[in-house]
Amino acid sequence: MGPWNYDKNKEGINRVLTQRVRENSPYENVYTLALRGLHDGAMSTTLPMHEKVRMLQQALLDQRQILAENIDRPVETVPQAFTPYKEVLEIYSNGLELPDDITIVWPDDNYGYMKRLSGVREQRRTGRSGVYYHVSYLGVPHSYLWFSTTPPSLMYEELRKAYDTTADRLWLLNCGDLKGSEMQVSLFLDMAWDIGRFTADNVVTYPARWLAGIFGEAYYDRLEAMTREHLRLAFPRKPEYMGWGYHWNRFDHNCEQLTDTDFSFTNYDEAQRRLEAYRQLGARAEALLHEIGDEARPAFYQLVYYPLRGAELMNRMTLGGQRNRWYARQGRAATNAVRDEVQRCYDSLQVITRGYNSLLGGKWNHMMSMRQNYDGVSSYFNLPHLATHDAAGAPRLALQVAGEDVTGARAFHALPAFDNYLRRTYPVEIYNRGGGTLAWTAHASEPWVVLSKSAGKTADEERITVGIDWEKAPSGNAVPAQIVFRAGEQSEKVLVSLFNPTAPSRAELRGIYVENNGCVSIPAAGCHRVRENDRIKITVVEDLGIEGPALQLGDPTAPLQIFRSRDVPCAEYDFYAFDAGSVDVYTYVLPTFPLHADRDFRIGENTNTDTKYSVQIDDGALATPSSSHVEYSQVWFESVLRNCAVNKSTLHIDKPGRHTLRIRVGDPGIVLQKIVLDFGGMKRSYLGPQSTLIE
Repeated sequence: MGPWNYDKNKEGINRVLTQRVRENSPYENVYTLALRGLHDGAMSTTLPMHEKVRMLQQALLDQRQILAENIDRPVETVPQAFTPYKEVLEIYSNGLELPDDITIVWPDDNYGYMKRLSGVREQRRTGRSGVYYHVSYLGVPHSYLWFSTTPPSLMYEELRKAYDTTADRLWLLNCGDLKGSEMQVSLFLDMAWDIGRFTADNVVTYPARWLAGIFGEAYYDRLEAMTREHLRLAFPRKPEYMGWGYHWNRFDHNCEQLTDTDFSFTNYDEAQRRLEAYRQLGARAEALLHEIGDEARPAFYQLVYYPLRGAELMNRMTLGGQRNRWYARQGRAATNAVRDEVQRCYDSLQVITRGYNSLLGGKWNHMMSMRQNYDGVSSYFNLPHLATHDAAGAPRLALQVAGEDVTGARAFHALPAFDNYLRRTYPVEIYNRGGGTLAWTAHASEPWVVLSKSAGKTADEERITVGIDWEKAPSGNAVPAQIVFRAGEQSEKVLVSLFNPTAPSRAELRGIYVENNGCVSIPAAGCHRVRENDRIKITVVEDLGIEGPALQLGDPTAPLQIFRSRDVPCAEYDFYAFDAGSVDVYTYVLPTFPLHADRDFRIGENTNTDTKYSVQIDDGALATPSSSHVEYSQVWFESVLRNCAVNKSTLHIDKPGRHTLRIRVGDPGIVLQKIVLDFGGMKRSYLGPQSTLIE
């Protein structure tokens, strides 16, 4: 046949295509037009764009002629599809012309986000359009091939807007090895058959309804709680991404390189909260596995137990490895115990995988594997690098307090400030750096400092919480106290700072967001007011945020809104700041692309190639971030791996006090997940601080 290169071997390729059409013409087919290179790559990468357009245009004409000559019906009545996947979309966007009857099958970006849909002109095509969607993928920045955790809420959000812009002819799903994506496959087919059955509200319960149809309605409530929690935890970071590496990131070292995660053990109790949620999820799956009937147990194992326990063990293994290495650097006596727990998680992953593959005499053998992707590319499923530390000698007292995340930054321990508005508690870890048993005591200098425990004995570590007795606490903006920890002749001090101003009162600020330790954190669904118009309705959408519900700024197919206009639809959030001056506003949004290529805001000095929404405090200046970023850019890499684009806008507050933040609509359909205002106090973490709403 010759080389698979249309520019150099047109005749050879057309002979092969002609032979295939003749062989298949007796059957009912949809014929795919256009060309790509070998091994899922581009063809003729060295050609300039105008030559690529010319080559592909000629290939389309030749392929239409092959169909016309070998099928006994008018060529425009033969079902044909054109899928502008990866580099082909750029060629199409640069002037490739398609006959009107061809169905355009719009692809996503391989991570569940539709890159482009039919614009006004394309919606008039007789061939209409379709979708090529992924719930499993092998490629950069990281493959996800183990079991699918693509949530129904995302599938509905993206596929509904596709359907509403004429994608109703052909739906194609990449599901990987099928067994790990069975629920997503069923949902995809059900939506393709009758998407009108679904809403943003009922689609989130689809996994539980699907499973209850298999195992019985008596289990529905528990299945709903478990599946929604499983997908919620995986949405900001899939189990496959917990190694924190990239695939094919370096030509001299292709293998994914495992590192610490961005989940923080020192700030916002972030890693600890994730681990506890996974432990509870795994325990519920384990309990239900033993409760389910013998006949249904194999199906329950592979549909529910394995993915939930697998995700739990993967997170405990990778986060445990991170904690082990951190402990070793600190010289903690608990280092080896954490090492052993990580080893047990790794071993348990092998055990439950063998259990899956041996079900029903090996019916699904090899469908699950702890060797994902090509050999030498993935390593997230490997045992993390583990450290050993042999503590010896007499017990030695050491402390780790909340917020201490940088070595050498200060020569004292200090907890985050306690304020009367949120009334939070903070942890202190007492740990042993030597051998034997550490006997410790703790004493607060003031009666209003409350310790969950004031004495104890530990061979490795113990965690206590520190809080404030607000009935006894004095007023003041910076009231000091300290806690002295002792173990024999050793002592350590922890400084306590109380922020308890006389005004404003806690009652005055109830129901709004307040600055806490230098930042305000707002869940997007918790807006105080919305301003809408006839075409833009702002709605809460469940399970589409990195921490739960999110806020969608209108229907994605509604007309563009002029984000600079005073009366543009918006969501408003009231907050109270104790500082003034510059503030960095971080908006967390779903990383969606522009709806189509025909968008035009029709305003000067503006681009139409990226999505728009605007951010404003009071009547101040506007910042205009975007949910979309160039595919394969570093920002896009990070956004699809966390299902969230984090955008920074620097604004200004003229004075301390009560203010209003507005998120204003530009492109309808933007999904807002979270907002953080950083006055200089935000600490390093993956998902940012927890909500600072005064309940």
